[in-house]
Amino acid sequence: MSNENNNSIGRQILVVDDAPPNQMLLMLLLQKMGHHVTIANNGKEAVEMASQNNYDLIFMDMHMPIMNGFDATRELRSLNISTPIVALTASILQSDIESTYDYGCNDYMAKPIDRKLLKKIVNKYLPTRPDQYAEKIDALKQQTELLSGICSIDDDTPSSGENVNPAEIIDLEDAMKFCGDETAIKRIAASIVADGSQTVKMMESSIKAENTKDLLLAAHRLRGICLLIGAKKLAISAEKIEDQASTGSVGDSKILLEQLKQQFDSLVTFLSRTDWLEKARSTVKA
Repeated sequence: MSNENNNSIGRQILVVDDAPPNQMLLMLLLQKMGHHVTIANNGKEAVEMASQNNYDLIFMDMHMPIMNGFDATRELRSLNISTPIVALTASILQSDIESTYDYGCNDYMAKPIDRKLLKKIVNKYLPTRPDQYAEKIDALKQQTELLSGICSIDDDTPSSGENVNPAEIIDLEDAMKFCGDETAIKRIAASIVADGSQTVKMMESSIKAENTKDLLLAAHRLRGICLLIGAKKLAISAEKIEDQASTGSVGDSKILLEQLKQQFDSLVTFLSRTDWLEKARSTVKA
């Protein structure tokens, strides 16, 4: 997913992340600020793109397949590319945070992304220009076109999952905190259904192959995207598998995965309802 306009006088931002829901959310938030966004799916793509194009700011996920953010940042710095790089990671370990700076990052943001902090970070490295306000209208038009073309849950889908307790599935207040509005929540939710299904399959195949490296990446990815819409219990289950994989052994991950799959199926069932957002609203305390 990319949206690049080399003829625009707007600020150019490169978002590097392997998870489509994260890509989508950052694109939406940055476009609302009036910026133009290009997406790279891994560190290798990021190095190639940044070597061929001039970006004003780079948001770099640290944990990705093919080439991670640490190696990509080090490679960019070795090529004398001085573009500010903001590290993105769900890890809160101080050692990981310090490592992002050691590899050449200028700043750090924890996932899920805090929208207010994102704005501060962007303004820190890309101070608003007077002519940028005129570009926001065009950026919002691009955003509308993007939303219309992105995968979405069909509004005609029959209601299902009548026995599902919305409060057990998602926390709408958290979803609003990270996504900003209900339109974004619906789009991010649809993307999570599609991407999450593939990620769960990756976890399953990694466990069968006893590939703890890929299992760690997949579990980390699922945990991060689930938190975007407040699917906390599912995120906790993914974190348990992530912790197990970090030991270098699949251990009881197979059992943990079965629980996770049930939770993910419940999430998909809930999001297939035509009135899921209304049901989620009913759980928010006045």
